[in-house]
Amino acid sequence: MSFFILGPGIYSFKCLENLPLDHEWKNFERWASYAYYFNKYMDLLETFFFVLRKKNQQISFLHVFHHTYMVLFVFAILRYHGYGGFGFCMSIFNVGVHIMMYTYYYQSSLNQNSKKKDLWWKHYITIAQLVQFGVILVYSIYSLSQPECSSTRMWATYTGGSSIIFIILFTNFYYHAYIRTKKKAL
Repeated sequence: MSFFILGPGIYSFKCLENLPLDHEWKNFERWASYAYYFNKYMDLLETFFFVLRKKNQQISFLHVFHHTYMVLFVFAILRYHGYGGFGFCMSIFNVGVHIMMYTYYYQSSLNQNSKKKDLWWKHYITIAQLVQFGVILVYSIYSLSQPECSSTRMWATYTGGSSIIFIILFTNFYYHAYIRTKKKAL
């Protein structure tokens, strides 16, 4: 997907507008946007698997809020803004973080005994999420500063606001999961 955004040069990063319906890449843009939307349902479904496996410690306000919000937010973007453009490009960052997260889940399921030493990089997933939200926030602010780019103003505002909320929630999670627990261990 990053090739799609960077490769053919079909988007202007100054103003990420949806491609016209007759554009040669429009079908790929449509397919990738709906695949991302479907993936948000799969992320939410993860919560139900936690319940079924009785892994209630993994179900937090952050987890439920984030995955529920993302299903609703992506639906709203697709419904009212259409597929592609600003929302499509911002989703690339989220896909990268989720690849990292599900790689961690997969590796942790392979060998339960070696979790600590082999999976030392767990906290970097949260750092990657925070970086992702920071990049999206900065790009949202940049988009809003472009007066001639009116097509993304509403979504840049909502996406920027969402990023602020997620930065607060994920920073709180990081503090409690990694910093506070280290302080207690000392």
